[in-house]
Amino acid sequence: MNLKVRWLKTIDLISVKDWNNIFNTTKIVKSYDFTKAVEQSSLSNFQINYMVIYHRNDIIAILPCFIYFIELEILAGTKLKSLVSKLRKFYPKFLVVRILGVGSPVATCENHIGIASNVSNDQKNLLGSFILNELLSFSKNNQIDLIIVKEVPENEKNNFQIIFEDKFEFYESLPNSFVPIGGAFAPYPVAFRKKYRQRFRNAIKVSNNALIKWELVEDFASLSDNVCDLYLNVYQKSKYKFEKLTSDFFSQINKFLPKNSFLLIAKNSDNLLLAVELVLEEENSLIPLYLGLNYENIDNTTRVYQNVIFRSLIEAEKRNKEYVVLGQTSYTPKAYSGCLFEKLYLGVYFKNTFLNLILKSIFPYLFPSFEKPFVNCYKEEFQEDLNIFMKNINRIPVK
Repeated sequence: MNLKVRWLKTIDLISVKDWNNIFNTTKIVKSYDFTKAVEQSSLSNFQINYMVIYHRNDIIAILPCFIYFIELEILAGTKLKSLVSKLRKFYPKFLVVRILGVGSPVATCENHIGIASNVSNDQKNLLGSFILNELLSFSKNNQIDLIIVKEVPENEKNNFQIIFEDKFEFYESLPNSFVPIGGAFAPYPVAFRKKYRQRFRNAIKVSNNALIKWELVEDFASLSDNVCDLYLNVYQKSKYKFEKLTSDFFSQINKFLPKNSFLLIAKNSDNLLLAVELVLEEENSLIPLYLGLNYENIDNTTRVYQNVIFRSLIEAEKRNKEYVVLGQTSYTPKAYSGCLFEKLYLGVYFKNTFLNLILKSIFPYLFPSFEKPFVNCYKEEFQEDLNIFMKNINRIPVK
């Protein structure tokens, strides 16, 4: 193959047609407009780049990338995080590395390596070697410590290995989650056992009795600062801190995806914001992407967080969607709401350097395996329908 590469600092230098030829998908988080919105958000401390690969004069691959300093214990358990925190008092940069991330800097739960559909498996192997060499060259020129691909869904691992053979090590990231609401599962939560159906009804009743108002806002640019403030409340409490959004992110999403994004908002009787959730809309699904909560004015008695999940599902049902993607973290309440889980992986390439050899020995302890919540909310007769659902959306459920 006659391959050459260009590194670009903005998606504006890639045409929409070329992007769509490579990312031939209905997934909104891989779309040109979503990617441009993320870039225009100017996320703090992220340096965006795009690797564009040509065969002769045709673009055959695009890899959105970013440079970022990361604390590697981000997904580790509490004890290890505590140990690292103590060590940082003496060694401030311990387990802090400058990475070249391949993918989106925000939480999309998707692999963003785009390759043209007419590239054969044999050519993919050659292309993979070329991509890796270019990533290594770029890393050397930019003082990169580590190359990390985020995030590879379980169902895409085999194809990833065809492209890159066994050159990347896989480590579990936080899994993705899905709730089916169409077909056999409509109306939600008809497929649930009695106590889980009652949990849903109770949460809705409590919210109504507390006079909480739920609204959808499609033109939300003017609310970006308020949304960001509530999002930062959740961010500060999160055990897993990676990207930190700004108010500009929410306004840019509204600007570039006006017909495919909205806010789900909860207000109390005094019209005070209690919760906000940014939701993206695809043809067959809704994707609640980021949540914000007003902790000062909510507590467990109002069931606000439960209702955020349930109201997303209700809205998806109104729009005749097949499922809702609830993403990462907070797995127990999501499991009680009917989530099915799929493992995601980080692909890590260790260079032949002293630092990388040390990191390779440490990495297995930084990424503990996901333990599925012990929740069984579906009736026995729906088990086969659940398997069919995951197969239809090309996902592999966690057993």
